[in-house]
Amino acid sequence: MPGSFDHLRDEELVTDFLRHREADPKRAKALWWELVARAFDRVHTTVATFRWSPKGHDLRIDASERDDVVSKALIRLHAARDNFEGPNLAVFRFYTVSTVRHACMDHLRQTMNREKHERGSMDERIEEDDERGPLDAALGRVAEMEAVQGQERLEADWILHAALDRIDNDSYREVLGLTLDGMPDTEIAAQLAIEINNVQARRSRGLKALQEKLREVLGDDLV
Repeated sequence: MPGSFDHLRDEELVTDFLRHREADPKRAKALWWELVARAFDRVHTTVATFRWSPKGHDLRIDASERDDVVSKALIRLHAARDNFEGPNLAVFRFYTVSTVRHACMDHLRQTMNREKHERGSMDERIEEDDERGPLDAALGRVAEMEAVQGQERLEADWILHAALDRIDNDSYREVLGLTLDGMPDTEIAAQLAIEINNVQARRSRGLKALQEKLREVLGDDLV
């Protein structure tokens, strides 16, 4: 039943999710995925504008890596639904941004440590002071919980790939699939024999199509 939630406003989705979380977990999961799908633009904007300044650095997500981080942030946001306590849309939006920012921070931390390793320096590690408030600290525990949420992540990954298979444009689907598999833009360009800017253009258009296909996948799964 694609579009079965189209008649609901975002505020109503949040309310229904909280009401059905215990009584009807399957419906609650579908409601949450609809919220995640509608938050797509907010997730993408948060990744594109994210800045992190550990120890005087001024770091941003590289343009070639943003869509990969968006995909990972969507999976993390899905897994974070059990920690969401509401009670309204404003809190969900803050929760979304906070969860995505932690995904961005983890990505940049991994990038910095990888660059240190490539330079041959294994002694200095990134151990920035934790200046987060209580709510941010609580949201940060999402990352720590991922080790025991393997099934959740596998399910989220399946949903993304199921939606990916529904995209009609082969070139969009191919680029998105390679991105989800963790392949960097330079390797995608080489494998497909196209320019990097074409990789990024196809992925950008493909992500918009993926947003709609996610709703179809979740709608078909409703009882």
